[in-house]
Amino acid sequence: MGTTKLRGFEWAGLRLALEAPAEWVWDWPAAFAQRICHPEDPDVYVSVHPLREYRSLEHVRSYSHEGSLFETGSIDGEDHLVVTEDRRLARFDSEIRRCDVWLPPSAIRSRVFPLASPLDDLILIHRALVRGALTVRATAAVRQGRALVVLGDSCLADPKPGTAMWEGWLLLEARGDGIWVQPLPSTRQTGPTVRAGALLEGLHVVDSDANDDSLTRTLGSELAAGEILRFAFAPLAGSNSSDRLLTTATGLAERVSMVRLG
Repeated sequence: MGTTKLRGFEWAGLRLALEAPAEWVWDWPAAFAQRICHPEDPDVYVSVHPLREYRSLEHVRSYSHEGSLFETGSIDGEDHLVVTEDRRLARFDSEIRRCDVWLPPSAIRSRVFPLASPLDDLILIHRALVRGALTVRATAAVRQGRALVVLGDSCLADPKPGTAMWEGWLLLEARGDGIWVQPLPSTRQTGPTVRAGALLEGLHVVDSDANDDSLTRTLGSELAAGEILRFAFAPLAGSNSSDRLLTTATGLAERVSMVRLG
């Protein structure tokens, strides 16, 4: 690769090391520029290369993620490949410990950040899943270090002053002191900046078919796990990860009381 530069970032307790040719420059997203750390002993190592030849994926599945289109598939039997709409190619190992990203000449000329959406989210989503965290579509109201989370694209009431709002994809992770909520790079954030995440105070899901807006019901852990899985997102999690998804959702459901709102 020649002379390279190694940079480190920390997000949601995960440390990323990004190595790219030293002469390459790109426009840094503000969210990453504020999270620079030492690259030593990373959770995920990312190596960036120039793309010499573009090849179409096989067994393609297409996704839309926060306005970004991408495809997953394989080449010559090699799985865990992603192609973005600007033709960046990414390859992940099965445990998401290493990621190789190839940039086409157009992306290099345009100073595209190698991990621009959706690759930044995909790395965090799947490495966090290995660690025992799950990413769900949700809205959170965060105040004084605690988060009220509603699954899905739900509208929460106007927040009180001093309340941060997170909308989009959120990481839920069980720790010794409870379940922690973390935003992803693509998560829309308004209000005060919260860098350390927040402790889950309540988890709700809205029943859009209910006729009585005042009806609430606490769900058992099995139903709650099903609701968590319904809003979960892990497009690179193949058949080998299905047990991990279920185990993670079940573990979260057993540690929180989920309320279904009518």
